[in-house]
Amino acid sequence: MRNYFILIFITLCFQANAQEERLSDKLRKNFEPIVWDSVRIAITDMEGDYYYPTIIGKYIKGDTTLVLEDYRMLYYGFSMQPTYAPLDDDNQYDNAIRFYSDHIESTDDLTINEIIRLTNVALLSQPFNLKLLNLMIYCYSVKEDRTNIIRYTQQLNGVLEAILSTGSGISRHDPWYVIYRNDVIDVATLLGGKLLKRLYITTDVEYFMLDERMGDIRGLYFNLGVVLRSSIGREKGHKGFEFNPLYNPKSSSYLNRKIGK
Repeated sequence: MRNYFILIFITLCFQANAQEERLSDKLRKNFEPIVWDSVRIAITDMEGDYYYPTIIGKYIKGDTTLVLEDYRMLYYGFSMQPTYAPLDDDNQYDNAIRFYSDHIESTDDLTINEIIRLTNVALLSQPFNLKLLNLMIYCYSVKEDRTNIIRYTQQLNGVLEAILSTGSGISRHDPWYVIYRNDVIDVATLLGGKLLKRLYITTDVEYFMLDERMGDIRGLYFNLGVVLRSSIGREKGHKGFEFNPLYNPKSSSYLNRKIGK
């Protein structure tokens, strides 16, 4: 996807040189794993600051005063909403990305406005999708609409920082938590990395090897447990976790699978 993640003003610094501490050391600082029960309690407390109908309303309206803890509750709390369906096909998302791809060279008003319209529709079902938020930044940069550039840039950075705040991403013991599988690729891309292949580490944690080292980092760890539990919860009579045979972690064919294949 051309113009992928442009105009991103990420507030965290991930560049390292010989005079600075290693990137891996930076990522080991200031993180707090998600405690799902605490999130559930916070977003269902009608008198609390994070009551979900209230806080998601602020986000949708483009409230630029939201801070990191707000975004943690927004992003991870979304996985507890009835509309959360991480493994279902999303036609609205596909429509937005396909239209953009088909008109990638066009910057006329009609095309850009249609991309915005389709992306807004897709954001209704995936309000924290990093690719969609970036697409809005792209469209409003073409339109030179500074207000909306700031709005969607802050939203994208807010979601990204929420994910990065949950772990170091470089150890199986403190992975980054995500609620959609595509977020793995998008987070890596935003940090300047490209994923090569993945390995199952536990029932929840997966390791993603990078195509090239990112600083002193060879790969990233992500916790996708909420995605897996969502699919399991839809299967009647399911008893416990089972690996899809296609993704047997001991299979040499799986270990050599390319990301996205």
